[in-house]
Amino acid sequence: AFLYSDGQSETILGGLGLGLGGRDCKVKIATKANPWIGNSLKPDSVRSQLETSLKRLQCPRVDLFYLHAPDHSTPVEETLRACHQLHQEGKFVELGLSNYAAWEVAEICTLCKSNGWILPTVYQLLEGAPLRGRCPGGEGLAGCVWRQHSQHDLGRPPVDVPPLTAAGCPRGRGHPGHVQPGAAGAELGSGRGRAPGAGCRGRL
Repeated sequence: AFLYSDGQSETILGGLGLGLGGRDCKVKIATKANPWIGNSLKPDSVRSQLETSLKRLQCPRVDLFYLHAPDHSTPVEETLRACHQLHQEGKFVELGLSNYAAWEVAEICTLCKSNGWILPTVYQLLEGAPLRGRCPGGEGLAGCVWRQHSQHDLGRPPVDVPPLTAAGCPRGRGHPGHVQPGAAGAELGSGRGRAPGAGCRGRL
């Protein structure tokens, strides 16, 4: 990610001569734009962070570009429009979301669909019990597990809390987006034919 190790991790990866971002490269690379430490998810900052990461990584594009966390000071439409433009320019292949609540993911997917923008395809899970039973698998996103705690969230039955719609209203059992207890991981991966956590395998 742009933030990690003050950019040194990306610089080191870029200096390995792996041809990152190339169509023949077997190593898949991801980065993230964040709203912290003087950054934001305003269009100019999103572009600056991605282009800086590309320079560090010495690659023309990344395979996966995450929004690291919500920026509640910036209208999400502005951020998504900027992401779509960067995708159109060929600077990343897939869009991911990290640290977003399930209702925010649903809202983002609705906005992207209605505007014809690139849809997020990978969701990096929030930690903690409130997540279980509220994973946005109905949107067809692949799940990316990044900590042991999140693996536990997917591997044991969730607390029996009804999932939320974009409007914040509980969905009833039997709704297509409802995650049955104990099936959170399978539901997350099912939209793209991947096993739980497969969305991040092979990515650095």
